[in-house]
Amino acid sequence: MGSRMFCMLSALLGAMLFAWAVEPAPVLPEAVRTGMLGWYDAADAPTLVLADNGVSQWQDKSGQHNDLVQDIATSRPQLVHEHECPVVQNMVNGFMMAKDVHAMARAMTVYALVKTPPANSPIISFRAADGTEFCAAGWTIGAHPTFYTTKGSADASFEIEDSQWHLLTFQRDGATRRFYVDGMPAGTATGGELPTAIPDFHLFAYQNAAFFTGKLAELLIFRVAHDEQQAAQVHDYLLRKWAPLFTSTDTGITAFVGNSMTTGMYCGSGKTWPAQTAAQIPALTHWYNLSRGGATTQQLDALSVPSLDRLVQKVRGNSVLVFWEGTNDLVVNTAKAEEAHERIKAYCQARRKAGWKKIILLSVLPREAWAGFEPQRQALNQLLREHYTEYADALVDISAIPGMGRDGDQKTTAYYADGVHLTAKGNGLVADMLAPVLAKVLATK
Repeated sequence: MGSRMFCMLSALLGAMLFAWAVEPAPVLPEAVRTGMLGWYDAADAPTLVLADNGVSQWQDKSGQHNDLVQDIATSRPQLVHEHECPVVQNMVNGFMMAKDVHAMARAMTVYALVKTPPANSPIISFRAADGTEFCAAGWTIGAHPTFYTTKGSADASFEIEDSQWHLLTFQRDGATRRFYVDGMPAGTATGGELPTAIPDFHLFAYQNAAFFTGKLAELLIFRVAHDEQQAAQVHDYLLRKWAPLFTSTDTGITAFVGNSMTTGMYCGSGKTWPAQTAAQIPALTHWYNLSRGGATTQQLDALSVPSLDRLVQKVRGNSVLVFWEGTNDLVVNTAKAEEAHERIKAYCQARRKAGWKKIILLSVLPREAWAGFEPQRQALNQLLREHYTEYADALVDISAIPGMGRDGDQKTTAYYADGVHLTAKGNGLVADMLAPVLAKVLATK
């Protein structure tokens, strides 16, 4: 009897310890639910109505009863699983909101957790009574996300070409529209006011012609413009809840971070050096290009805290950050080489502290700039060569590439699209030099 009681108590204690050890499921804070217009969660099984040919209805869990429906059986999306997470995929002209939506004129916020190849366009649009199309987010040809209306548009400064999951956020406050990728500011547009009555809502459809082959995990729509604190709460909820989609916890991740040289301006979709590097490393299945055109090291540091650092928190495998900056520090900030080097060093040290296990740096290429740029570039590269081991694992000295790394080479049309940015061929040379170094770093525990 005593032995049986001991076993029962042990089992009970074990169950209690297990319950304490399991992290509670993330919950959307009540403080941000005011003004919610629609909430569609693939993890909430009862809200998905399955028919013979897929999902015929996605019920709104916000309490507003703005259900999404797809009556055409041949166009119904499918419910699938990725990393054991239920997601909805292949929404060919997708869902339509079941009823008219009104009183949504001046402000709104949209959060969409999506995954799509760069050639496709995830777009959230509101078709107004006068025919005006209001698109919250979408990729244009060239893989650059954008958002626009007939009243104003703006290309975002991120290159999203990795076919991974991303959190797209759109905010409209009066005539100002802001777009975010994984919590990082990605563009702003201004234009006229929207009409008050918006008769229908198109999920991933643009003028009834877009073909969306990606996946959607969760979508939240508010008729209010969230401030930074509210947006951060929603971002935290979504990124924690869907963490398995963002990271491969066993194989690890690789992130590429930099300015417009890394976003791939002018080189074409799939031809950036991150994409060409990934193509040479078959095992690199989870990689992200989270760069921003025109950014300095200080700006990238500020942007990395809410997005890049959060990305690595749950990774058990290797995590590698490939960082390329310095040119904008010298040009935009007119910093001296020593100051630019200290900023790069501080950035790398902050990423180490955040959990990135490996860091690879690239040296700075020549560019058309102010007269004093070239000597400062040479000095910065020399500082990187002498000191990178103090805060990084490898330095890929791309400035040593013949025909691309000397002052004046930026006028070589085979490698440079202009006096600064690389062509697809130039990006290929960077990838060829980086790929073996990255492969070696990835294999090192």
